[in-house]
Amino acid sequence: MSEIFLASKYNRNDFVSFLSQKFLPTDFEQSQSKVFIEKPDGKINNAVKLGSCPSLELSVYEFKHNSNHDPKVTLSRESFNILEKNDPEPNTLAVFFNEENAQWRLSLITSDFSLGKKKGRVKRDFSNPRRFSYLVGASRFAYS
Repeated sequence: MSEIFLASKYNRNDFVSFLSQKFLPTDFEQSQSKVFIEKPDGKINNAVKLGSCPSLELSVYEFKHNSNHDPKVTLSRESFNILEKNDPEPNTLAVFFNEENAQWRLSLITSDFSLGKKKGRVKRDFSNPRRFSYLVGASRFAYS
């Protein structure tokens, strides 16, 4: 199951099972918290926090979107806004999927703080949306 789940359509149970049993340290804490989306007219129409891993300062999120294509930059920017308002962790493992598409995106999003343009302001900078982002899922991998 977990050995081939990256070559399958996204399934939350398989993904969380892989994270907890094979990928993340033992302090990974599962959850299923629905996250409020401030701009419901965007591409992302549902967000769920699937858990966190304190030792890695990592949160795990699932973002369901309504695009038939893979607009990774748009999805990343929308997820940055959601994360900025809902999660202080500097690292996020994110899944972006559309139920009608067999392919899904797995991304590592990192952030850091820097001084803003206004004196005394701190802003959160997120990683480049094109880095650490992988398109996986059914028909993405060919086996011979």
